[in-house]
Amino acid sequence: MTKRGFTLIELLVVIVVLVTLMAIVFRLAGIIGGQEARAVTIKRLQCLENALSGYYAAFGCYPPVKLHGSRNIYLNVNKWGIQEDDGSKSSSLSWSSVNAACRSQPIAARYPFSSDQKTRDMINAVAAELMRRASSDEEVYESYRKNSAVLSQGFDTLEDPSGQIEEPGESDWRKTQIFKFGLLSYLLPRYLFMTLGDRDLYDGTYAQWTDNNMEQKMCHEAGENIYGWDNMRDDVLGGHSAYVTMIPSQSVCARWMPNLKGVIDCGKTFFGIDTRVPGTYSPINVDNPYPEVFPGNGRQYVLDGMTVYDGWGHEFYYYSPPPYQSYRLWSAGPDGKTFPPWIDVSSLSSGKETAGAWMADDIENLKN
Repeated sequence: MTKRGFTLIELLVVIVVLVTLMAIVFRLAGIIGGQEARAVTIKRLQCLENALSGYYAAFGCYPPVKLHGSRNIYLNVNKWGIQEDDGSKSSSLSWSSVNAACRSQPIAARYPFSSDQKTRDMINAVAAELMRRASSDEEVYESYRKNSAVLSQGFDTLEDPSGQIEEPGESDWRKTQIFKFGLLSYLLPRYLFMTLGDRDLYDGTYAQWTDNNMEQKMCHEAGENIYGWDNMRDDVLGGHSAYVTMIPSQSVCARWMPNLKGVIDCGKTFFGIDTRVPGTYSPINVDNPYPEVFPGNGRQYVLDGMTVYDGWGHEFYYYSPPPYQSYRLWSAGPDGKTFPPWIDVSSLSSGKETAGAWMADDIENLKN
């Protein structure tokens, strides 16, 4: 008896069945992955809500996050996503401009990297790579990437902080980007992570110190009235951080810290609670799809920091207008795009459908 092979029709049937099965598997995987991302998002929203409730109970208002830029959704932005200083505007909706406005009250707490030569070299490499990416020259970018394995690593320093900033006394955060006081700088004991940078930053010439923080009364040294930034930094780095945590504005954070366990990217341990999302050790590298880059003195640099992402890897959004008795906290959802809650979409002269589409998959589990 001779063996009969498969006919062309039979082979086609088998291929169609396999393709159909593969499509079903991929679709199910996508659905399951989406459900997991949504679950992570809701959990982290709830954790932040609990912390915000604790903050309100302690201070009588929600975190008064200052505006970092403008809420105007039509302001043009530069290639780093920062609103232009000249106030130039566009007549139509642009996601980059809308996103900058939505982040005018940021989530992240940003601060300088600590110093050592190895990480100093890393940030030089990362800054150079970001400059190449910003040029949109794919050929140059790929050529550089092949020879720069170090770029996949993290880094822990800001290169020559004093050299990055032309006017140390300038109060505009976009020009003196030493710190970024986002939501987490209120929910976490900020003095414990703000004092980890280079010593040159603590000489009293930077407006962001005095504008956002009062010098503290000395509470552990007799004969001294003021607890200055130099003293605070020495205590933190010298193993005496307990002196800093005794400051009332810092110690109160311990009340809601358990809610932030394991939900903060690049977080740290505060009051015995490890806030870091497992596996996150570097705040940013060149493969991060949402790098936060700051231009300064003709170069680019990145600040260390902590933030909270949703299940799709997008940073959450926060909005709380004065007198800070209410807030909105939300995720942009799977598509990573949203629209500001302070604008009525129906009031737009154009772009209603676009704005509606951006908001369609938003997750706003929390509203107060």
